[in-house]
Amino acid sequence: MKLQEVFSFKKTDNKYDVVTRSFFLLFYAAGLIIFVAVGLQYMTLTAWLLGFVCAALGATAYGIIAKTIVDMVRKDRTRNCADILIRLFFVVFFALATVAFITIGLQYGTVKTWIIAFLGSYGAALIYSLIARLIITLVRKDKC
Repeated sequence: MKLQEVFSFKKTDNKYDVVTRSFFLLFYAAGLIIFVAVGLQYMTLTAWLLGFVCAALGATAYGIIAKTIVDMVRKDRTRNCADILIRLFFVVFFALATVAFITIGLQYGTVKTWIIAFLGSYGAALIYSLIARLIITLVRKDKC
């Protein structure tokens, strides 16, 4: 199931797709609650923007983690667990990098800080993702 299919309203009888959609909806509802709570608590444009970015990326990351777990246990498709885990690590590390980049950039607000935060956060995410890919590739098995 692709991420676009999560938001489609087609009826499906596949229990794995229903579980995946339910988790995404649950995490996005929690993200909306967090976004509104942070915005109302601090009542600044920066807090609203940061709350939105963190809530949206956090909900997406948690949804992809849940989707990965469902993909690894589903029995109606052939799967390659190593590729699923590699994709999971890339998504989670880059979601964390985006949150760090925007948080640091908004906190200090200078062009120099934005550039350093971009290079540092996305560079670290790329390095960590490649290390995770290397480790998973070295210990890869053909079946889950």
